[in-house]
Amino acid sequence: MSSAHSEKWLVTGATGFIGGRLCEYLSLRHHIPVRALVHRANTAGAARIARLPVEVIHGDLLRRDSVEKAVKGCSVVVHLGLGVGRGISVGTRNLLRASEEAQVGRFVHVSSVAVHGLNPPPEAENEDARLKRVHNWYGDEKIKAERLARASLSRGLPVTILRPAIVFGPFGRWTTNAVKKLHKRQVVLVDGGSGICNTLFVDNLVHAMVLAARHPAAVGETFFVTDGERITWGEYYRAYANLMSFPVRFESLSSQEVLEYWRRQPGCLKASFRQLKSLVFTGKSLQQLARIPIVQLVIDRLALRVFSDFTKERVKQFLKIPQFVLSAGAPGADVPDLATQAIETTRIQHSIERIRAKLGYQPRITFPEGMARTESWLRIAGYLE
Repeated sequence: MSSAHSEKWLVTGATGFIGGRLCEYLSLRHHIPVRALVHRANTAGAARIARLPVEVIHGDLLRRDSVEKAVKGCSVVVHLGLGVGRGISVGTRNLLRASEEAQVGRFVHVSSVAVHGLNPPPEAENEDARLKRVHNWYGDEKIKAERLARASLSRGLPVTILRPAIVFGPFGRWTTNAVKKLHKRQVVLVDGGSGICNTLFVDNLVHAMVLAARHPAAVGETFFVTDGERITWGEYYRAYANLMSFPVRFESLSSQEVLEYWRRQPGCLKASFRQLKSLVFTGKSLQQLARIPIVQLVIDRLALRVFSDFTKERVKQFLKIPQFVLSAGAPGADVPDLATQAIETTRIQHSIERIRAKLGYQPRITFPEGMARTESWLRIAGYLE
């Protein structure tokens, strides 16, 4: 990839795991001018890109004037930014409109395989599967954002949509969460970990984003992006377990056992009323208030979305919000929540034949090599101690 000084890239979501890596790749390896849109400067992600030779601009995707200022003078826009609630679709709309007005040369919209739900249907093996509501806030917002991107395409904006899968690597949430889970020394695999993981090492995604921004055949297309390897969830977790200095015990619960366990639990409102009544009559602490299911839902689904991962962990530790619920039927074993059960029982592998054929995409980093690079970072960062 040669340097092209006439171009300038705007990266939204630049303080995130993927955005930060894209900024590193463009600025350090290829000396391409990069403008990084930063919403909050007091985050670990902001510190990560502050060391780079990039132009950092503070802004908010929900404000049109802020977005117009960010887009001005940029020839390529890579949209990785998220938002709270409807922030994904509203922020995308603002960015697309500003890009149309600025006549941006290429717009890469980074969506997600989540547009097909947590457990995609068989037809979602390729990109032609029809999009319909998945009743998951993230997936539904990503669907809205994709439709907005296609509307801008019809008005002449050169748009490419990428749908990455399970992106792992240094700083990645799928990586750090796996390690935190393994530190409990016992991991429950749904259906023995036989579900397909659809891994994607972050550098392979960066490679795909560059191709989408530059290849003439990319305009108007939608592409799945994965490593192209058939890795199961069991293989994924065991790859991390092999890095640990202590033995990890793996247990298995069937999908049906997980579903039955959660069916036996009291509903959110009923359980909340019971615990709230107990709180009122006994004067229990704030930490116990946070254990009420409906309070947990508000914290986890709404308020905590605006915080960094570090802040989320600190709040959850203070309030003692459990990540998993202890199973009465399997002493000592944690029962995965229903979202985890859905994700980890996926039976389809998203095809990357289209991006291979049209853009010449070839995953440069294999899963074992990606894990080796991830291990180096995990050791330096202290996650394996």
